[in-house]
Amino acid sequence: MQNFSHTIWMGDLEPYMDEMFIKRAFETSGEIIVSVKVIRNKATGQTLGYGFIEFLDSTAARDAMLKLNGKLIPGAPTKRFKLNHASYGKDSTASNECSLFVGELTEDVDDLALFNAFKNILLVDQLKLL
Repeated sequence: MQNFSHTIWMGDLEPYMDEMFIKRAFETSGEIIVSVKVIRNKATGQTLGYGFIEFLDSTAARDAMLKLNGKLIPGAPTKRFKLNHASYGKDSTASNECSLFVGELTEDVDDLALFNAFKNILLVDQLKLL
């Protein structure tokens, strides 16, 4: 996992969700991924509940995150994808980012629909439906 802009974070992993399980889940959902890395306890080998998925480019990573975040994971009918931009370490640089709250959305609005609504108006780096 070398190019961080091509990588997304996946959280809320169960112990049975290894690299092959995650790879199949993304591929079943129509995504092409380069690699998967589940983060594990060095002493026990047990998953720490999160991992990183690398895509061919930053657009593919962003599109997969917007399309799948909050959707059911294939092969795990009670679990949903929990995805976000990958960030590494506590030393994040200061930025001119801001947040916008949009309320009273209908249930059919997902991350991708919201992104598409704003993409021609604002530079959208990430979004989250609550």
